[in-house]
Amino acid sequence: MHIRSRVRYYALALTWLTLTSFVPTTQGQNTSIRHLSYRIFDIGTFGGPTSQTNGGSRIVNDAGTVVGVADTAKACPYFPEFPVSPAFAWHDGVLKNIGVLPGGCFSLPNGISRNGLIAGSSDNGKIDPLTGFPELRGDFRKDGRIFNLGTFGGTNSLSSDVNTRGLVVGAAENKDPDLFDFGGNIVGGLLSPTAWHAFLWREGSKLKDLGTLGGPDSFAFFVNQRGEVNGISFTNSVVNPSTGVPTLAPFFWKNGRMENIGSLGGTFGTTQFLNDRSQMVGFSALPGDFDAHAYVWSPGKGMKDLGTLGGTFSVGDWINNKGVIVGGSTTLNDVAFIATRWRNGAIENLGTAGGNDCSSAFQINERGEIAGQSFNCEGTGVAHATLWEPTGPAIDLNLFLPSDSNLQLAETHFVNDHGEIVVVGILPDGNPHIVIMVPCTGTEAEGCRGAREDGSVAQQQLTFSNHTRLTPEAMAAIKKRAMRRVTGFPGVKKP
Repeated sequence: MHIRSRVRYYALALTWLTLTSFVPTTQGQNTSIRHLSYRIFDIGTFGGPTSQTNGGSRIVNDAGTVVGVADTAKACPYFPEFPVSPAFAWHDGVLKNIGVLPGGCFSLPNGISRNGLIAGSSDNGKIDPLTGFPELRGDFRKDGRIFNLGTFGGTNSLSSDVNTRGLVVGAAENKDPDLFDFGGNIVGGLLSPTAWHAFLWREGSKLKDLGTLGGPDSFAFFVNQRGEVNGISFTNSVVNPSTGVPTLAPFFWKNGRMENIGSLGGTFGTTQFLNDRSQMVGFSALPGDFDAHAYVWSPGKGMKDLGTLGGTFSVGDWINNKGVIVGGSTTLNDVAFIATRWRNGAIENLGTAGGNDCSSAFQINERGEIAGQSFNCEGTGVAHATLWEPTGPAIDLNLFLPSDSNLQLAETHFVNDHGEIVVVGILPDGNPHIVIMVPCTGTEAEGCRGAREDGSVAQQQLTFSNHTRLTPEAMAAIKKRAMRRVTGFPGVKKP
């Protein structure tokens, strides 16, 4: 790992390949790269070692405001193994500290709406007596104010998304014993001695419990502009031998009703994203629960199997409002995992960049630009932040850095509809800094960087002589990332 574990919000565990990755493949010379140029900002920190955003969430809006978390040099008074790490909002070159909940030390935004509303989570300065870790509260930011969303009587809550109407979704613990450690086993990163229920919240109201699909736990991930919500829930309390947990299903919530959207025959499924046209994507296990395929679902049409590139696993990570889906799939015999696009009824292999032989696509904007990563299938080396345009091969974003840069751009977290890119950069000491790449337009010249000519040539001349194979460990990490969409806080692991 290239990221120190001293203070890792689960956001960093989620970016497993942002921070572990990789080395070799060639896609030929990328002619489309020649017209691109960017102003590049390393946003830095508040004096500490790291800054980070939550990959897999809407962490930049079309106004160009990016939200995340950054360390200070000060230790947390009540939990000194972690530094004080407030939330940040970055815009047009300015990094702003937007604070934490009263008494707290850490705050991680999970989403920002088009009009600048922010949802996330903070600690509250107290230790959870059931786990020995900081208590967490879902939070909401509006006009410089921060709201503590509370819980359903348990210790913790997390906010995962917000829309322009101020509807916030997430999940909160109640007082019921959690027999299956939903926070640790399913959501990831959080011990949960009591059960979680999905919630909906708006200013001036209490948390609305969205219930479950019949089991003890549920979690809401995204809310669209229509006020519809997606998430996951146990459907019962009966453990399946194939998975070790009860049946888990993706849900679609609308107007007070939670709907089980079904499966592809297995007992385990999850959802990754919900667009403004009520379309959901994710993956669902096939009968036997060994193989799992990406799906798309919409009301009235049900769940459609999107297939694979010949392997046993695929996942749909994002769907834009034009219905174009991106994610990843294993190839024949599960030799490699490759970024994938589904459009016009067809599956497309997007290839790789930076001399790597595996890749994954995480998000697509309305213009068709895709954010993702290329990495070594063996899980070694350092990953390359990757951008795919609507046409053309994969682009290694490291080619836009000066040749003497001390950063390695390891993962592209998000690209907004203006082409502004949020990237994780890794310093030589292994610490991450968030890097923002703002496209240059018109006659802009000052501070603009095109791709290095030497880098383009070097990429063109790579050979594919030492193709590596996807290891079981790397495959497990890919599936783990695909399952876990919500972020918690540092160092919280199952005993």
